[in-house]
Amino acid sequence: SRELATSLDEATTRDTVRKLTLPRPGSWVIVDVVEADGTIHRLPVEHPDATKQGLARRVEALWSASQPTTPEWLLARRPVVIGDDSGAALLFAAHGKENLRLLREIGFGALLVVPLIVRARVQGGMTFVSAPGDQPFTPDEIALAVDLGARCGLALDNARLYRESDGLRMAAELANQSKVQFLGSMSHELRTPLNAIGGFADLLELGIEGPVTERQKVALGRIKTNQQHLVSLITEVLTFARIES
Repeated sequence: SRELATSLDEATTRDTVRKLTLPRPGSWVIVDVVEADGTIHRLPVEHPDATKQGLARRVEALWSASQPTTPEWLLARRPVVIGDDSGAALLFAAHGKENLRLLREIGFGALLVVPLIVRARVQGGMTFVSAPGDQPFTPDEIALAVDLGARCGLALDNARLYRESDGLRMAAELANQSKVQFLGSMSHELRTPLNAIGGFADLLELGIEGPVTERQKVALGRIKTNQQHLVSLITEVLTFARIES
């Protein structure tokens, strides 16, 4: 729980999950996650025996390239234990003959398949692999695996939600920045003709274009009043834009 709670970064959380396994010597885990588009992605496999790491990575690469069958964890929605002598069930859980051949080359005693169910949705699966010749998984180990899967599933889902919300926040900030830039540009473009209107109204009132009657002065006064009102509104918009930025 402490390791899963150290970060909300999705890559960091996935890296933590793929390395977690049962406290049994020689055991390891295969983690598959359901992406937002519905595709299934296998996380890099970590094997406790460095000499078999290359084979474990081939298991990972083979799944990523073909995804031959619907995973056991996606169908069962419950923990499933499959032994080395389980026949068709083992072939199904291994996702094909080539994967099964690689698993047997690596060596294993049994597979414990646990779905990662969060908010009634299957978010992925963890396949715990025991060492060759090991004792069967005990009820306590199965319960521990289920609990570990629940915590890992929740951590993965929280990291996904954080990534999505952070993306929405960045999009909102970008939209807000575009809005501020638009307001600033629009305000400057409007002030130029309004200042020209106010200036020409002043010139007309001074009689530059000829004598001005009293009725014309009243009309010019109304033009200037409305021009000054619009300028003050635009000034407030510019002030708002500067505060936002």
